[in-house]
Amino acid sequence: MAVTQKDIAERLGISQQAVASALSGRGGSRLSETTRSKVLREAELLNYRPNLVARALTRQRTNLIAVWTKNLSSPFYAHLLHHIELQLRSSDYEMIVRVIPEDASSAVTKKWQTTQWPVDGILAIEAAQHAHQFLKTRTGSPLPLVCVGGYDSTVPELDFVWVDLYQGTLEAVQHLLAQGCQRVATLIHGMGFKAGNPRHDAYVAVMEAAGRTPEFIVVPETTRAASQIALQTYVSEHGCPDGLFCYNDDLAIGAYRFLRKSGREIPKDVALVGCDGIEDVEYLEQPLSTIITPIEEMCSKAWKLLQRRMDDSAVGPQHEVLPSHLTIRNSSQRK
Repeated sequence: MAVTQKDIAERLGISQQAVASALSGRGGSRLSETTRSKVLREAELLNYRPNLVARALTRQRTNLIAVWTKNLSSPFYAHLLHHIELQLRSSDYEMIVRVIPEDASSAVTKKWQTTQWPVDGILAIEAAQHAHQFLKTRTGSPLPLVCVGGYDSTVPELDFVWVDLYQGTLEAVQHLLAQGCQRVATLIHGMGFKAGNPRHDAYVAVMEAAGRTPEFIVVPETTRAASQIALQTYVSEHGCPDGLFCYNDDLAIGAYRFLRKSGREIPKDVALVGCDGIEDVEYLEQPLSTIITPIEEMCSKAWKLLQRRMDDSAVGPQHEVLPSHLTIRNSSQRK
């Protein structure tokens, strides 16, 4: 049978309230250090484990935060989840990771939204429309929620922490043109790369300003395998661009593999730039130039905004934007 706080209290001859205060770290000067030490020692001796459900009911907080993500396999999202977990752990919170359906308006998503674990708040990674639908259909008190990773101007009432990839993309495409590239194409995921998306708008702006024709190579999913296939198909039909800006680093790694397998030299034949700044790209034969996302800072700010929202539901929309920057490495440096 599980050991309870009552059992500890009876063994020590003190009140159950004193045991509860010692185990929770509360009580302050009302509880002597001697009593606190005795309780903690007895709890360890008896292998006491707190009843998390009972604790949540008493405190009206679960100390759980849901983290929504569309992707668990990508190194970028894994790195993001890692830093979110570090932030939560430092505040004695734990996270529940949930993979969200692709379409925010689908019947599958509606069912998914109705089966949420009880949590104190939500961090939604690149899922503003899912967050909007969830909060719109939720009954009862609003659940604190912060969107992480990308701003959606159609729902400005939500809390956001995002990285401005417009400037980083400007730098990346201008850099490729400065290296002498005549055809700078972009390798993209069709669902996320459209007018209004900072990477799309910056790429098109630079190309049009330079009098160049934008070239879009669309992949059905943001995987390295899909990138290889899409680039191979495009090159066979349209020839090979001599500059390539990729929607993320996974696509860039897939493109890199195809280009090397097809006998092309990087950056001599094709100058290549990615986006995200995952660690993998530093270990290619020609380390990859990429737009760096400040993941650690983004996660820290997202957790602070969520804590503020949890403490005060009446606070106005919170928006934090972080800069991105281009790191130039061998994959694009010709001059």
